Amino acid sequence: MSGLASRLAKALRSLARGQLPFKHWRTAPVDRLYGIETSSYVRIGKLATGDAKIDTNNVGYVGSQPSIVRAALDHIPDLGEKTFVDLGCGKGRTLAVASEYPFRRIVGIEIAPVLLRIARSNAGIIRANFPGRASIEVIEADATDIASYGAENLVLFLYNSFRGALIDRLIASIDQWLAKNRSQSLFLIYYNPVHFARFDRAPALERFYAECVSFHPDERLVQPFDNDFDSLVIYRAKGRDTSPQRAGHDRRVSVTIPDLGAAVEN
Repeated sequence: MSGLASRLAKALRSLARGQLPFKHWRTAPVDRLYGIETSSYVRIGKLATGDAKIDTNNVGYVGSQPSIVRAALDHIPDLGEKTFVDLGCGKGRTLAVASEYPFRRIVGIEIAPVLLRIARSNAGIIRANFPGRASIEVIEADATDIASYGAENLVLFLYNSFRGALIDRLIASIDQWLAKNRSQSLFLIYYNPVHFARFDRAPALERFYAECVSFHPDERLVQPFDNDFDSLVIYRAKGRDTSPQRAGHDRRVSVTIPDLGAAVEN
């Protein structure tokens, strides 16, 4: 393992154990841009929900880098016909970035009470300052359960928020939703795609895009870890969208840190 990968692995393992010092977390540029708070660290012990399976498969809170989110959204067609849903929205940073795009609706799903309160506060700030954007709705619910969603074209967003057992539950829920909504499209943006192999095996999904993306220079200055890039894979429901797959969709993905890190090999 390289020195960089070794330092990142150590930091991510500390994060998962709730041991990363607060001093490592500086205000992100997106927080200064929008007047929101998505940067400060929340110890994993404060994210308890009372659901044993959710709590034991939680890998902690980290805010997504806006440059990576934008790189993903720039590739998805016809956003004005779609609803954006962040599965485990944390403090709502990705929701704020999604509001820059012309979605029909923007929804965040979060179950940890401490994050839910912050996400709703941040959504209110965005709503007040940008009344022309799609309003952000933050819902208290299990992020792995999308089967009850109505007949909307969906763009799901998933950071590496939980481990494999909950990924399997999410994939089963996606299958149920697709069976009920046979004419709707579904895209899934998987940021830091640690459990990509489970989605690759899902019969109803196919890869649409895969990339390793560099952070914006301003983001690198406040990044608490040593990496200056992140990886993502976009999946879509087979047969629901006619757009050609993006070049490089079949790039190799490797797990760099079990449960915590993955990289698309460009």
